[in-house]
Amino acid sequence: GALVIPPIQLTARTARGAKVVNSEPLTLQVRPVPAAFTGRHWIVAEDLQLRQEWSVQPGEVTAGEPVTRAIILSATGAGAGQLPALTPGEPAGLKVYADQPVTEEQTTEQGVTTTRTRKYALIAAAAGSLRLPRIEVPWWNSKTERMAIAVLDPVELQVRPAPAAQITAAATPATTAAAPPPAAEDATTRRLLGVSIALNIALALLACAAFAAWWNARRPPPAAEHADAPAGLREARARLTQACRGNRPQAVKNALLRWAAWVWPEHPPRSLAAIASRVEPPLAAELTRLSRHLYIAHTHAEGDDWNADAIARQAVRVTISARKPTPARRQVLQPLYRL
Repeated sequence: GALVIPPIQLTARTARGAKVVNSEPLTLQVRPVPAAFTGRHWIVAEDLQLRQEWSVQPGEVTAGEPVTRAIILSATGAGAGQLPALTPGEPAGLKVYADQPVTEEQTTEQGVTTTRTRKYALIAAAAGSLRLPRIEVPWWNSKTERMAIAVLDPVELQVRPAPAAQITAAATPATTAAAPPPAAEDATTRRLLGVSIALNIALALLACAAFAAWWNARRPPPAAEHADAPAGLREARARLTQACRGNRPQAVKNALLRWAAWVWPEHPPRSLAAIASRVEPPLAAELTRLSRHLYIAHTHAEGDDWNADAIARQAVRVTISARKPTPARRQVLQPLYRL
């Protein structure tokens, strides 16, 4: 339907008094999602590319040793909130550990360019052949007015045995290959046990780090920060907290923009993506989920989960020192007549 953007109003003080100027209102005709689009998430862009990078070649994977796979989704003419979360398959015999996605959004005169990169650590349990499934991202090409699909073809992983197993196989005669000596079995068992212990220690450290981040997020901000905050900022915080308690995504977005105008008065951000680029990763990730939820909600599709409580807790932790503008230098008015 019709989307009306109200006029922008500017109030300026002149030598003759205050002057108010207004821009013209703008009306946009928003078309519905085409019936020809069959994807789960509605994505409209001028161009969308899907590619991957490996720390080693897929044919050089060794059992028990981690390799890194990075999946990069880049789009022209689409914002960060429009890009879906990629969930590659996990075949049997392969453990996959995903890092937090890294999103970069640039706005130029030509439009918006967004890149989302997510890295995965892959560990194969044993030697053999593993097949990673095909990845597809359906999207709507705004130039051709047709549906397109960005594709990553299936990947065949040729997993080599662990080094200890290779040495044992090379030293064992062909006639006794089916029954390795006890010493070889013990060496292989010790290596696999060492890999298992190392993985358990790594998972325990990750769990401790996650618990520490959760505990710090629960802690309230210092009292001095609230006491020194301007009245307008305190009111903006209160409205943001109230909107989060109501779990209303559009109200939370509006409250975040008002709050951000007080946090960064010199260069206030105009979108959730702009706010996300200025805050720490926990809050930035929640803002990206909220932005994606709001975008998908307009298409009547299934929206992504977002956490209003996490946004309320983490937003108030932005420190005052990061908000204080640099004091301007005083301009001294020169006398009319110099002596």
